Amino acid sequence: MGRFVTIRVVKAPDVDAGKFRTIGVVPFQSPERSVGARLAADLVRKLNREPPAVRLISGVGDLSPDPGYLRGLAKIAEVQALLVGEVTEYSVQVSRETAPLFAFPDLGGDDPETLAWFTLQENPTLGDVTYPSLQPRVAPRTVEALITRAGYGLTLRVRLIEGETGGILWEREISRHVQRRFLAESPVDAEAQVLGLERSIAAELVRDLTPCEVTAQRMLRALPFYKDPKAVELVRAGIDAAGVNEWGMAERYFREAAGLVPDAPAIHGNLGVVYERSGRLVEAYAAYRRAYEYQPADPTYRYYGGDLQTAFAPDLNKDQLPVLVLGVQADGMVYVDEGRGDRPRLDDGFVVSRTEVRRDARSGKITEVTEMEIARGKIVELMTGCALGRVLLRDPGVEVRSGDVVRFTGGGP
Repeated sequence: MGRFVTIRVVKAPDVDAGKFRTIGVVPFQSPERSVGARLAADLVRKLNREPPAVRLISGVGDLSPDPGYLRGLAKIAEVQALLVGEVTEYSVQVSRETAPLFAFPDLGGDDPETLAWFTLQENPTLGDVTYPSLQPRVAPRTVEALITRAGYGLTLRVRLIEGETGGILWEREISRHVQRRFLAESPVDAEAQVLGLERSIAAELVRDLTPCEVTAQRMLRALPFYKDPKAVELVRAGIDAAGVNEWGMAERYFREAAGLVPDAPAIHGNLGVVYERSGRLVEAYAAYRRAYEYQPADPTYRYYGGDLQTAFAPDLNKDQLPVLVLGVQADGMVYVDEGRGDRPRLDDGFVVSRTEVRRDARSGKITEVTEMEIARGKIVELMTGCALGRVLLRDPGVEVRSGDVVRFTGGGP
């Protein structure tokens, strides 16, 4: 037993750019001139991967909305359609402030008298074994640390103009906002962030000009009764809650069930559906991956994860999929996967962040990405397929959990 949940529907656009043999793109007007020019050039490169032929029309001054002017411009440029646009918002804001954080003892140089050996059963997702470790006897202390907040915004209004008449065939406004928080004073590369927003907007424009219609569905699966009667009840309650769009309640039921039966792929798959519907795409990806690891003979969850990667690629960078927290121990130790580029080394520093995505209620498109750095630490042991890290600095208001994003910084935290 189970229930299908529709994640999103992408409808065919109002106009198919493929019906034109040639399209001219005029550099977009912008308060920051280089932004509009780069955005237009990036769009031309992306659209030119398939017909029609698209080229950048340079040397155009202030555009007039008059149909006669636009018709003449299309004739001079020898194109059948014009794509014109205006960057109506370009914002970069960076501020710094102090905040209380938990500082944990680093085992590297502490007095042995302050340390205690203990054994702990590992996170069941990583193997049912006991693990001896050192734990500080002293509690973490609260410190005042400097944190950085950064916000970036970019909004583009774009129109597709028919060359013969100068009339507007299609019009869109696409907006992107990114909010980031860093636990310690860090250099902020605003240029790189704005470039990321530009590429994201260009990718969405290409999708809007390419006709397609897709309904993505996910199956909420029931749990076999032999697993655990209480967990079965919780999963059923979670499915019922999801059926009436009570996603927060469904998450609570599924997470409680996962505590009882942590190796059940259906529970992690259901959590993936809940996270995806709630805009927490990185956590959804992590949950689907855990579900697939428990049931590799069934490719369903691998498909879910792959499909999700494609869905959030323009905003979360498909080419560099995030390194994730795989499990958390009670003593503040975290398991992280090895990454897909440079592997972590012993004593490498790392930061843990949580990413959330907001979508437009009508279109389902991503409008805002929020990334909050919640912890810092260093790698203390390299293991097969993952690494063990110790958290040294953490936001006391946020617990580190499976599915959080990890970035290695090298050379200590």
